[in-house]
Amino acid sequence: MDEKIFLAGMKNLAEKSLWLLLLFINLAFGFMTTSVIAQESARVRGGRSANVLTHQDTNVVKVLNRNALEELEARRYENAIQYAQNAIDLAEKLAYQAGKAQATYLLGKAHRKTNRYTTSLNNYLAAAALFSSLKDQANLSGTFSGTWLPAPGSTGL
Repeated sequence: MDEKIFLAGMKNLAEKSLWLLLLFINLAFGFMTTSVIAQESARVRGGRSANVLTHQDTNVVKVLNRNALEELEARRYENAIQYAQNAIDLAEKLAYQAGKAQATYLLGKAHRKTNRYTTSLNNYLAAAALFSSLKDQANLSGTFSGTWLPAPGSTGL
């Protein structure tokens, strides 16, 4: 008898825990959505353009670049291409040149691994131009040597 009561209580506890978890997720999502809407409203009211860089925005580009690099290392080149292209698109919207340079280099590397040499070369040259304009000598030289390592003080990931 005690075992049945215990099991019924555990089932009830599990159901309550699930409901609490779902409630928490729902509230968290609602707050995030409200926060994003409020931030966008503040930008519009404040006269700031959508191109204003925030730390959070640039972090998204950095994460996309990191994901592209991980996909390259795992030899999932088409996935790497998608991550790098998404990083480029977002970096362009944000006018975040360092993130765009990194993504362009990674895109070139992914194309090289898939034997798309002309496309790869075009990406490498574009990345080199961006690194040069940023005066990022470490990544500029890495672009020409086929290696790319974030150096201290560079625009690394």
